[in-house]
Amino acid sequence: MESSSYNVIYNCIIKNQNHNIYIFGEDGGLTHNNLIGGNLIGSGNNGIWIINKSELINSGNIIEHNLILNNGEGAGYGLFLAHDSTIITNNIFWRNNIAIFSEQNGDNCSIINNSFYQNTWAIAIGAGSEGNKHLNNTFSLNSTELLGIKETRQVVFSNNNMLHNYGMENIVVNNTAFHLSIADNFWGTTDTAQINNLIYDSLNNPDLGELNYIPYLNSIDTSNPVAPPYHTIKQIVNNKVRISWHANQEQDLMGYRIYYGNYSNYSFSDKFETGTDTSFTFAGNITIYDTVAVTAFDSALTYNNSQVSGHESPFAFAAIYPYAGNDTIICEHLAELKIVNGNIPMEYQNLFWFTNGDGYFNDPFILTPTYFPGLQDIQKGGAIISLNVVTADNTLVDSFNISIIDDPVAFAGNDTIVIVDAEITLIEATAHNYDYIMWFTSGDGSFNNDTLVNPIYYPGYADIESGIVFLEMRAYSVCGAASDSLKITIEPYFSVEGKLWAFQKAANPGVVIAYMDNAEGARAVQIESAESDGTFRFEKLMTGNYYLYALPDTNNSDNVVPGYYANKLRWQSSYLLPVDADVYDVDIQLPSVDFILPHGEASISGHMIMPDYSKFNSEIYCMPWFDNSNNVFCQGGLSNVTVLLFNHTKSRLLDYTLTDELGNFYFNRLPYGNYIVD
Repeated sequence: MESSSYNVIYNCIIKNQNHNIYIFGEDGGLTHNNLIGGNLIGSGNNGIWIINKSELINSGNIIEHNLILNNGEGAGYGLFLAHDSTIITNNIFWRNNIAIFSEQNGDNCSIINNSFYQNTWAIAIGAGSEGNKHLNNTFSLNSTELLGIKETRQVVFSNNNMLHNYGMENIVVNNTAFHLSIADNFWGTTDTAQINNLIYDSLNNPDLGELNYIPYLNSIDTSNPVAPPYHTIKQIVNNKVRISWHANQEQDLMGYRIYYGNYSNYSFSDKFETGTDTSFTFAGNITIYDTVAVTAFDSALTYNNSQVSGHESPFAFAAIYPYAGNDTIICEHLAELKIVNGNIPMEYQNLFWFTNGDGYFNDPFILTPTYFPGLQDIQKGGAIISLNVVTADNTLVDSFNISIIDDPVAFAGNDTIVIVDAEITLIEATAHNYDYIMWFTSGDGSFNNDTLVNPIYYPGYADIESGIVFLEMRAYSVCGAASDSLKITIEPYFSVEGKLWAFQKAANPGVVIAYMDNAEGARAVQIESAESDGTFRFEKLMTGNYYLYALPDTNNSDNVVPGYYANKLRWQSSYLLPVDADVYDVDIQLPSVDFILPHGEASISGHMIMPDYSKFNSEIYCMPWFDNSNNVFCQGGLSNVTVLLFNHTKSRLLDYTLTDELGNFYFNRLPYGNYIVD
């Protein structure tokens, strides 16, 4: 035509056999400022055919907000673009043979913010189609080729999202000998090996130009149209229809919509929102054969033209799928799993079951086999069980997890002895492979929380009167129960009090440690500081025999050293004090050095290695004894160990010190000579 301009084709449903819309500019004619918007254009050999045969530049043609669906049938196009300066924006191209084919004269066009979903070929750039810009489009599940390039001059392909290309190869193909930058796109992965597999260029054929995709986007571009939910399926689960899908990757995703009811012309009669959940089970008003679809939407959703605006995705129609079963927990002592929940709501040719473990099926070719876990399954804690259904067109796979759990284990702790009014923290108790815990007592005491692994037990009056109580821990799981008990012996306590002396006067500062003797040896049980007058008092010591060890401050002016009751340097010669009643007037005379050394220039230092915690009471040794230091003790070595310095024959005691917070000790300003460190 001589002039085909200022036409508006808006809000129409157009379904013709050949060209749905055909705009042709003859040689010398004008074809500009046409608007094709808000239409459903489908089911033709070609959706839109726009061509400029004129030498004139024709601009201002806009193709926007259209649904361009099901065009081509193996040979045609959703949009045949052979016209310059056309703007193609916010359209949905779905299930076309070739969504957009740009031919010679299709120059300097803008293809922006469109959705290309489930087309055979998405975009094909023909030879002579120069200067086209492909920006901020979303490509998903286009089956053969996403971008075919036969022209590179001023072509831009950037900030596009290319999704769900797993297992595909050569979806972006350079058919020219020229290089082209296709940087700043999101490929659905950041694995460069996978991206290289998606590109066919000079790496595959040295006669071709390079497609440089670096730098690429590390995450999805949220300014692009929202992608349709991936792997949208419908299954029969417990005799109801469940629809499910994979979560979208958009960071500004707000939720999903489920569409159902009457479907016509890319529209449903009913819909509802599901939030961000990725599955929904219908109450019973839907059959597996009804048409159901899911969309995703972002935070900028509008309720008018939401899909073609890009803020709501195209429909992801749910495909009928087999169902293998729910995730299942079995116990290690059970030798088999009967699979009973699988179903196949479609015609199929055959089925077979598969495991990623080392177990086996009694018959992998029936719908309800029995699975026998292998040793590796048990060691790894489970396996994935997959149902493979072979149809005339495809092999469909659905899976579920089996988790193999051990039987519960309970350990209440070792038998122990406590004093009458002590609360008992059951710190030794452990449990494994349990769902919940319960504690029980044989007496009248109580727990602060009888469902904790390590509760506190408060003995009752009957417990104290009998002197014995048994506590039982039970661990429960789906695999049964386990129990263990411990015996608590409750003994009366007594006080021990006395005074520290240094040369007939009160020793201050000083500490006294009570070591209780038993068949396994003596062990520090309590420490008390002396008052300013040298007196000390242990309020609560249970019945037993004790060594009392007194230590002065290492900086004392009287040159006294640690000693045992009564006035002994060594425990072997000390008095083992029986405590079966309150004890008074225990006087401990601290020994002193035998000789005061003159100052010198020598020094001796050493380190006390940290022993196993079972060898000492860390609550006593790993704390400051003579001040309120903020230092953390026992950091790398054992603190507060007495170190004595003797002459070379060990006939004279010369000095004493304690290991510090790091386990180190020092004797400084010594005269040169030979010494024994003990």
